[in-house]
Amino acid sequence: MTPNKIQDDLVYLFDCFREVLKECDEAELCPLIPFGYSNGEQLVLGNPPPKTSELLSLCFQLLNMVEENAATQYRRSIEDKSGLSLLPGLWGQTLKKCLGYGLSFSDIAESLPDMLCESVLTAHPTEAKRASVLAMHRELYLLLVKRENGMWTKYERNQIREEIKQILERLWKTGEIYLQKPDITSERKNIEYYLKNVFPEAVALVDLRFKQAWLELGGDPNLIKNSESLPKLSFGNWVGGDRDGHPLVTPEITKQTLESFTDLALSIHIDKIGNLVHFLSLSDRLQTPPKNLLKQIDIWKERFPEAGSE
Repeated sequence: MTPNKIQDDLVYLFDCFREVLKECDEAELCPLIPFGYSNGEQLVLGNPPPKTSELLSLCFQLLNMVEENAATQYRRSIEDKSGLSLLPGLWGQTLKKCLGYGLSFSDIAESLPDMLCESVLTAHPTEAKRASVLAMHRELYLLLVKRENGMWTKYERNQIREEIKQILERLWKTGEIYLQKPDITSERKNIEYYLKNVFPEAVALVDLRFKQAWLELGGDPNLIKNSESLPKLSFGNWVGGDRDGHPLVTPEITKQTLESFTDLALSIHIDKIGNLVHFLSLSDRLQTPPKNLLKQIDIWKERFPEAGSE
């Protein structure tokens, strides 16, 4: 993605934001939006109008979003032209370095199950956005990516623009941050958003990229066929468990946090299993089920008679 493309995306979002402000009868804020003025807008120097800080904050968020999308598109272009081993910090380059040190694929595969990376989540004050705002940021980002597809008609592009404007209006009227210091429950909801909506998809993508890099460099796919043969990734969490640094974290809060995360983990697994049921629509008349699956179904039927029978 070129600098001109980045600016084009940013101007596009800012123009949508201008339209939102005008439709909300707040046109006096439009001159504060960067990248020039339209329709005779003029910036009058003096005391800033109300909501100036909120407007500038949202503009910076849109800038960050455009830059993130640009970085993603740049990485994709590099991967498409040069493969998976050129970008630093990713599996492709790491595997290539290991091979350069004289290790074989068998040597690497033998060590993979012993690898564990743990990311620890915390309620950093600079990321204290409400869960509803985080969800809207994700919606807006996906629409920005969707807009890049050249298949849309002008009517469909107009609809995408309207959807972007709707999210911008919701962001503008929701407020991005807590007006009061968030309590433990609010901080926990922030963490739960990432655990439920971001990491399950991201972890699967990390595994996929690893396998793709492995095959691209000539590795035997049988060495990494099972999930047990891959490196492990886990998540730690400070929120609700910071017993030595947070005066409001009590044993009861920690207990509630563990229960909440347990329920969240179960809901994620249930959603994934539900998707799997829809995906695996095989007929037992065309595809003979494995014996161990049939045996397990019988066990479930005995353990849970009503649900198992169904």
